[in-house]
Amino acid sequence: MGQPSSFFCMGRSWLVNLNHISSVGILHATLSFDSDSVKSVTMSRNSLKTLRDHMVQLYGI
Repeated sequence: MGQPSSFFCMGRSWLVNLNHISSVGILHATLSFDSDSVKSVTMSRNSLKTLRDHMVQLYGI
């Protein structure tokens, strides 16, 4: 049935493209991207843990 989407909905405000994430920093509650034009953002640790768990399940990393 095709490949899973590379987009992940984080709460009501964020739609994140998983292909452009460079790091998920749960300790400092930051999400960093691999683009110079996009700065890292601060998010709740619970949201970042959910994102990390989704990426582990999706990519097996």
